[in-house]
Amino acid sequence: MIMPQFDPSKHFVFLTYRISRLMDLIATEIFTRKKLPFPTSCVDILADLYFKDGVLQKDIGYSIVRNKSSVTKMLDALESADVIERRDGIEDKRSKLIYLTDSGRNLCEQLKMECDAVAAKQFINITKSELNIVNRFLHKQYGTLYNFLKEASPESSDMDSQLGKIS
Repeated sequence: MIMPQFDPSKHFVFLTYRISRLMDLIATEIFTRKKLPFPTSCVDILADLYFKDGVLQKDIGYSIVRNKSSVTKMLDALESADVIERRDGIEDKRSKLIYLTDSGRNLCEQLKMECDAVAAKQFINITKSELNIVNRFLHKQYGTLYNFLKEASPESSDMDSQLGKIS
């Protein structure tokens, strides 16, 4: 029996996983060079807060696709490093909103500049039009996969059980 030829570099799932892995290695190198006082996995939270400050923990978990326990540990590390702070919610004092501190905002600005420099090199052979198409596609794909996870676990209102399986 002749096996069909399979090239993982041409298969969407394997290709996107490999691209993600390469980007993760590059980002980890940048963040490690900065000698961050917290795990590099926490940088994703900083990026979310840099975009929109004052976010609920559960919303951070949804955004970075991590369960509550993982997010709590990450927030504890960021708080210990004095880059975030938890404040009482405006409407519900029991809920905590997560904010960047001044030093956290400064760190985000530094990291953004370094990431922008890497992106400039990374996208040197890609036109602005191609990059826009890829960005639109990836946003659609992210939404599709995100909704797939939500629908796969309708009994869980906060998706924590689903996210726990992939964190």
